[in-house]
Amino acid sequence: MIYSLLQIDFIETASGGSTRLLDIGDHVAEELALPIEAGSYGYTPIGAAWGLSQPGGGARRTLEWTRRVEHASHVAAATYSIGHPALLPFAKAGKLRITISGGAVWDLHDAVLLGATAPRDVRGQFATLNRYRAEAGRTQIVSGLPLTAGVPFAWWVESFSSITTAFQDL
Repeated sequence: MIYSLLQIDFIETASGGSTRLLDIGDHVAEELALPIEAGSYGYTPIGAAWGLSQPGGGARRTLEWTRRVEHASHVAAATYSIGHPALLPFAKAGKLRITISGGAVWDLHDAVLLGATAPRDVRGQFATLNRYRAEAGRTQIVSGLPLTAGVPFAWWVESFSSITTAFQDL
């Protein structure tokens, strides 16, 4: 287990309510990875040496993370294990706000929580391992991205879609 440098909040679109899913300093199983997946269309003509692929669009990010939570007693851990997943905002649209300790803040729009469990952790006396799974779409920088040599300053103050358009123009 390592200490998290990230804070993750799920912010509901309709109500604006926020649920903290990970806090800076929480024990996590591993660093959070933010992969991007997109569909594609393939075409292989009969007799052709090579097939063709075209982007299908609709890129999405699927996130999974585990955090360890200590409790005061066996009863508190068992109660939390059953109750915590039921209290999460499932079947609600929102965004995931990811804050890096001392760094940037990112919003992952069109997010949904796909799953959560909180089984008991056998390595600790009264601990649970909260496992979360979420999916999100468009990624947008909110604040705090440091300047990098060779990257025009104007890109840091533009929206994420403007930046990706600029890359396509290169």
